Amino acid sequence: MKKKRRWVGYLITVLIAAAMAAGVFMSRGGLTLTAREDILGALCDGFFVPGIILTSLGLLFLVANEGFFDIMSYGLHSFLVLFTPLRKAEKHEHYFDYKVARAARRKKPSNMLLWVGLAFVAAAGVCLAGYALV
Repeated sequence: MKKKRRWVGYLITVLIAAAMAAGVFMSRGGLTLTAREDILGALCDGFFVPGIILTSLGLLFLVANEGFFDIMSYGLHSFLVLFTPLRKAEKHEHYFDYKVARAARRKKPSNMLLWVGLAFVAAAGVCLAGYALV
């Protein structure tokens, strides 16, 4: 994504997370609540759910981009070479060569999901602190 257009991705991610947060807030009866601690509890849940989902996905993408799951991809590739008569086992590349080739093709990750998720978790923490002080 171009640097000039990066804010569009953040905006879309924040809007999706806000829609998820509003859905959780509404499911807790957010608009009908009158007590301050009930409203803060519903807000805390609303921010926490999309925050944890986005943070988890962001961390998963970060780990996957470091090559953690390359061994599974290589294993599946090797499995197909073993049981397919169309490919020769002699021409099959070794794991180190496969890993180096995958690392060369890998792009720099965007940590957008991670940062937006952490911001929503922080907002949930602020609501939780307000809930605890009431």
